[in-house]
Amino acid sequence: MSRVNLSGTVVPSNYDLFLTINNDFFTGVVKILCTAIKKITSFEINIAKNLEIEEIKVKASNSTYNCNFKYSEEKEKSEDFVIITVEDKKEINSNEKFTLEIKYKSNGYGNLDGFYKKADANGNFLFSTQFEPTDARKAFPCFDQPDLKATFNVKINCESEYMALGNGEAKNITEENGRKTYTFEETPKMSTYIVAWVVGQLKARELKKEGIVVRVFATEEELDWAEYSLEVAYNCLKYFEKYFGIKYPLSKADLVSIPSFASGAMENWGLITFRKTSLLFSKDDSFIRSKKIIANTVCHELAHMWFGNLVTMRWWNDLWLNEGFATWAASKALYKLSKDHPHLVDWNEVTNFASSDIEGGMTADCLENTHKIAVEVKNPGEIDQIFDAISYDKGSSVIKMLENWMGEVTFQKGIQSYLKKYEHNNAETADLWEELDKARDNNEIKIKDLMDSWVSRDGFPMVSVIENKDELILTQKRFTKGYEKLDAPWPIPLSIKWYNTNTNGTNDNSNNNVSNSSSNGEKIEKILFDKTEMTIPKLGDIYKLNHGMCSFVRVEYPKENFEKLLKEKYNALDKVDVLNLVADFFEFSLALKGSFDYTQIISVVEKETNYEVIETVLMNLNFLKNAFYDDANISNYFKDMQNKIIEKRLKNINLSKEANKEKTVNDLCIDSLAVTIGVQNGIFKVESKDVHQEFRKNYFVSLVDKNFDKTVEFYKTSILPGVTEAALMALGKTKESLNLKKLINKNEMPFTEFVKKHDIHYFAYSLGTNETFRDTFAEFVMDNFNEFEKFIGDTGCLEV
Repeated sequence: MSRVNLSGTVVPSNYDLFLTINNDFFTGVVKILCTAIKKITSFEINIAKNLEIEEIKVKASNSTYNCNFKYSEEKEKSEDFVIITVEDKKEINSNEKFTLEIKYKSNGYGNLDGFYKKADANGNFLFSTQFEPTDARKAFPCFDQPDLKATFNVKINCESEYMALGNGEAKNITEENGRKTYTFEETPKMSTYIVAWVVGQLKARELKKEGIVVRVFATEEELDWAEYSLEVAYNCLKYFEKYFGIKYPLSKADLVSIPSFASGAMENWGLITFRKTSLLFSKDDSFIRSKKIIANTVCHELAHMWFGNLVTMRWWNDLWLNEGFATWAASKALYKLSKDHPHLVDWNEVTNFASSDIEGGMTADCLENTHKIAVEVKNPGEIDQIFDAISYDKGSSVIKMLENWMGEVTFQKGIQSYLKKYEHNNAETADLWEELDKARDNNEIKIKDLMDSWVSRDGFPMVSVIENKDELILTQKRFTKGYEKLDAPWPIPLSIKWYNTNTNGTNDNSNNNVSNSSSNGEKIEKILFDKTEMTIPKLGDIYKLNHGMCSFVRVEYPKENFEKLLKEKYNALDKVDVLNLVADFFEFSLALKGSFDYTQIISVVEKETNYEVIETVLMNLNFLKNAFYDDANISNYFKDMQNKIIEKRLKNINLSKEANKEKTVNDLCIDSLAVTIGVQNGIFKVESKDVHQEFRKNYFVSLVDKNFDKTVEFYKTSILPGVTEAALMALGKTKESLNLKKLINKNEMPFTEFVKKHDIHYFAYSLGTNETFRDTFAEFVMDNFNEFEKFIGDTGCLEV
C-alpha cells in the first residue's frame, strides 16, 4: 500500500481565512495562495465531509474561473480528499501562482476534534480547535500535511460577549451589530495541524519580562489557579531560548484551559491548549503531585515551539522527532528549574524522568505488540496509534542515551545546528543524525550507525553479567515479556561505575573511557557494547552497570554483586541507580527470568526517602497482588509486603493541612502513596474531609459507599482541577452492588448521564482495577463494546 497523501502538484504558501462563528454552526471563506508544481487542470485538497462547500473559484492569469469538485473515489481518500477541477479544464502552468478561494459552511461542531464547542462549568460555550494529526480539514479546506507549510492570516467574527484568540496577537478588533471581528497577526510558515483559535468568555494572567510575553487564559473563577503554570512557562521559555540558541519565534505564548479536552495538551504555535488538570493549580485544593503533571506538560508543549513547530517532521513516520524530543527537553528544563527555582520544582527530576519515561518506554517495548520508534505510516488513520509510549517515552530515552554518550556540550551544539539549518522547514531523522555528527570531533562510529538499531528496530536488550576471575563477561539479548524472540545485538553505549577500585588497574579495551569519579575508590567507565558477547577487565570489586540509568537496557547481575550493591553501597548509589536496580529486579521477576527474593528489596527501601524508588516497589507489589487476586494466599503475601513498607509511615502520619503545608512534592507524594495503599489494603481510613488536599482522594475512597450520591453530585458540580477527577475515580471503587448498578446499567448506555466524555478513561481505569467488580466490569465492557466505541467516538479516550 502506498502512502495516502496529496498528489503534490500544488504547494500552498499563504492562507487568508475568515471565520464566522455561530452557536450551532460556523461559516468560512478561505483564500489560499498556491503554486503549481507542473501544468495542471485539476488538483487535490483536503476537505472533510462535515463541511458543505458552497463555491470554489480559482484566480489565475488575471482571470477568475469557477471550479467543480468531487470526493476521491479511492477507498482510503473517499472521506476527505477532494479533487478540484478548473472549469473547461483551464490549464494552470508549471510554477504559476494562483489563488484558490473556497466558501463553505459547517453542519455543526466536532466531538473533541476539529473545531468543537463545549460548555464550561457555568454553561457558557467555549469554542476550540484540535487539529493534530489530520483534523484541520474539518475546520477549513487545506493541504493538510505537515510538509506543506504556509503562513496564515486569520480573521474571526463572533458575538461581542466572547473574546477570540489565535496563533498570533490580535492586531485589530472591530465591533458592529453586537459582534466583534478579530484580525490576527500573520503567522510564521507552519503546518496546518498547529493552526488554532479559541473563542469564549476568558480572562488572562500575564507575565511580561525581557521581551517574553506569557499569558494563561481561564474562566474568571479559575484565574487564580493560573499562577503556577504561568511562572513555570515563563522560566521554561527563557531556558529554551538559551539552550536552543534561537529566540522564541512569536510575539506571545498563550496557554489556555479548555473545559473538555481529549488529551493532556496541544502545542498549537503561540496558542497552546490544555486539559484543565494539566494547566491549573489551586494551592488550597489541588493535589500537590499535580505540580509534576502541570510543570511537565507545560515544558513539553513549550519545547514543541522549537521541536515540532519551528522544525517539523516531513511525514508522520518521524513523529518521534516531535514527541520524543519534546519529552526529553521538558525533563531538561525541569531539571534546570529544580536548580534555579526550587519553589517551582522541588522533586528529583532525574528519578522522575527515569521512572515515568525510561521505565514507561521499556514497559511498552518489551511486549510483542510493540513497534519501531520510526514507524512507517501509510494511512493518516494509522497516525493516532503511534501517539504512545514508544514515540514519547522510548523516543526521549534513546535521546538521553545519545546525549550521555556524546556529552552534553557536543550534543547541544548539534541540536542548535539542526534547528538553525531547518528552521521553518521540515526534516527527517537522518537530517538530525547528520548535524549531530558534524558537531563531534570523534567520528569512530557514525550517529546513524549507532542509533538506527534503536530507532528503526523494535525492542531493546538485556545485558547479563558473568564474573570470571578478574574479568566480566557481558552478553546481550532481547528483553521480552510473555514471548521469546531472537535479535541481532544492539550497539549499547554503556556506563559502568566501579567501586573499591584498584587504582593501578588497567583496561586494555580500546573502546573504553575511564575517569575517576571521586577520591574514594570509584571510577566510571564508558564502553560501546555492540556484540553478542564481550569480555572486559574488572576495575573494582563491586560494579553498577548502566550508571545513571542512561542506557535503554536492563541488567542482570550475579547474585553476589546485586546483594553487595544493596547492602554495602546503597547509600553511595545515586538515587537513579537505586531506582534502576529495583525496577530491573521486578521486571526480570515479572518476565519469569530467574528466581527472586523479594524480601531483600523490602528490607532496603523501608527507610528510603525518594518517591520514585518507593513507588516502583509498592506499585510492582500492587501489580503482583492484583495479578493473583483469585488466589488469596499469594495475593495476601504481596499485600503483607506492601503493609510492611508503609505501616511505620502510617503510624506517625499527620494528615492535617498545617502539618503538611511546608512539605515538598517528593515527601507528600510518599505520604499520599502510603495512605492510598493503606486504604486499598484495608489497614487505614481517611474519615474526615478536613485534611490536607493531598489526602482528599483517600477520603472519597474511604467513604465512597457511605457518601456515594454526594460524591456523584460533587463530581457533577465541582470545578476544582484534579479533585473533581479524584471523586470520579473514587466512584469506581465502590464495593456495593446497588451502587455499581448506578454506574453500569445494561438498559442504558454506560456513563452518559453524568460522566464527561473526556473523563471516561479515569472512570474505566478505576472500575477496571476494582478488586470486587473488575470481572463484572470487564464482562460488561465486552458485551457493550460497540456502544462504548460509538459513544466515545474518535476522541482518543478509549483506554478501557
